[in-house]
Amino acid sequence: MSEANRNRTKVEAKNDISLDAARDVNIQAAKVEADHDVAIAAARDVNLLAAQDKTNYEHMHEDLFAGVTATVSTGVVGAAKSIGEAAEKIGKVSDGYSAANAGFSGLKAIDGASNLQNMASGKGNIASASVGVGFEFSKSKEKSESSTPVVTEIRGGNNVSIEAKSGDINSHGSEITAGYDKYGRPSGGSGDITLKAGNDVNLQSAQATNSSSSSSTAAGASVGVSAGVSLTGNGTGANASAHGGVNKSKGDGTTQVNTHVEGSGDIKIESGRDTNIKGGVVSGEASLRMSDVI
Repeated sequence: MSEANRNRTKVEAKNDISLDAARDVNIQAAKVEADHDVAIAAARDVNLLAAQDKTNYEHMHEDLFAGVTATVSTGVVGAAKSIGEAAEKIGKVSDGYSAANAGFSGLKAIDGASNLQNMASGKGNIASASVGVGFEFSKSKEKSESSTPVVTEIRGGNNVSIEAKSGDINSHGSEITAGYDKYGRPSGGSGDITLKAGNDVNLQSAQATNSSSSSSTAAGASVGVSAGVSLTGNGTGANASAHGGVNKSKGDGTTQVNTHVEGSGDIKIESGRDTNIKGGVVSGEASLRMSDVI
């Protein structure tokens, strides 16, 4: 698992903050806060940008099992043992319980004698053996990636003004607030926000993305060989089986993180060309005014 985090830059003041650039103002993933006024001005563009906090996760698991089994048996020994045990128990009969026990052993002896008769006639195996070889394999893999925007925050306890004199104001998921303290409570200030651009005012969203994928593979096989020996000849047999499969899944998602412009007083947005709100929320408790000056 890996992470790529960008620490947020903070600019704070008990009274006012004033930024004035001869060309552009570029603020990315920063927090600019003043208990009174915040004034940002640029001769060209003002760009309020977001950085991306990225997280990657990957996990893989693999198992392999393999084995060999072998068995050998002889019918002669088993049948003779049954007959011998029956004879021993019949010779020890002394009460009803031992007699019943001997009777049960006698039935087993009859089966044993029958098995010996079948072997003698070639219907049963005198000896048999089998060998089996097999394996099972499985493998799984999981992977996920996420990207979360770290947005720029501009807060003035009293008023906020942002001006791009000959260019654009571009906001990507930024938080612009006036008239509130750092805890989000009303500060008692005017709470006015002014956005003014010589060209366009663009209030857009930033994107949070996530993607995940998983795959699994399973396979197995087994082979067996058996052989038997009887009075009439030998016999062999073989069997084999195999299986396998692959499963895959994938998912992607995108969440929009809107630009928010919120003041406890008046909101004024003025542009020399266009005001574009595509993924933005603008709210003022007193009044809201937007104008394009041609």
